[in-house]
Amino acid sequence: MKFSPCISECVKDEPVCSGCGRSREEINGSKALVQELVDFMERMEYDNPEEFLEVIRTKALKKYSALQAIKQSRSA
Repeated sequence: MKFSPCISECVKDEPVCSGCGRSREEINGSKALVQELVDFMERMEYDNPEEFLEVIRTKALKKYSALQAIKQSRSA
């Protein structure tokens, strides 16, 4: 599945947003993740949130790629 970002044309009363095509589960999960990151940055009182988010991005992509490689090797 390919990620589809919000385009600010939300339709909140349908199971799938006709604006971005994402499910309510995906939208709500993304919002919760963002809020958790914001809350953590605030608790830590980071002066450099951009650097923190870049490290999180890099680590998450590395872990996700490793997981995908494991899955692919198991199905081969």
